[in-house]
Amino acid sequence: AFAMGRYMYAEKRFSTAAGYFEKAYLLRDPGYMKTISNTGLLYATMGRYSQAENYTSKALDMRQTIMGPADMGVAASLNNYAVLHYNLGQYNESEKEFASAMSVIEANKQQVSLPYGIVLNNRAMLFQCLGRYDDAEKDMLQVLDIGEKLGTNAKNGNKLRFFSNLALLYQQMGKYDKAESIYLKMQGRILDKTTPEFANLLNNIAILYLVMGKEDKVEQMLQRSSDIYKNKFGENSPAYAKVI
Repeated sequence: AFAMGRYMYAEKRFSTAAGYFEKAYLLRDPGYMKTISNTGLLYATMGRYSQAENYTSKALDMRQTIMGPADMGVAASLNNYAVLHYNLGQYNESEKEFASAMSVIEANKQQVSLPYGIVLNNRAMLFQCLGRYDDAEKDMLQVLDIGEKLGTNAKNGNKLRFFSNLALLYQQMGKYDKAESIYLKMQGRILDKTTPEFANLLNNIAILYLVMGKEDKVEQMLQRSSDIYKNKFGENSPAYAKVI
């Protein structure tokens, strides 16, 4: 439900799950800590930052106390906190927390892992926001290298998101040919052309072509993108509205 954008339903499910753990006195269970952490992520996505900070802080404290400061769950919570502070415009705190998350992962010798790639990707978004494009590019290229090394072990959706983020970075840097090359490569990697991921890709390419002055290709791509979103989520979805 969370991934599908059904936030109110997801909130109820997380609350129910937490209640089951609490009634069973399983407050030290990793599943309970993950539920608290995911609730924080949900509230951050919904823009309810005060509640997001409460749950994110609670999950981090529990993981540090129960699992120890070197646990990978601590790295996940530090990453969540960094993203939250990034959204709040607290960039110095965000950068420090990304560094702390990476230190925990490195202590576990998990530099070639999806969690490490996710932290690098998120830090690249911070650097891009700050105009530190070279730092952002360095992080994103490392992320893609990790994705290639993981191969089929990496979740395909994450790999596509990483490629898309690098393309968006190149677009912001004015390196349009590089951005286009990445998008075209992504088109070949998405086998199912009816998915929301493909619709998002088409929308991004259309925006790039507008900037590049290739208007003749734009309308068809936006039409295909909107049709996919309409068929998947209906005309009231934010994704469909974005393309329209």
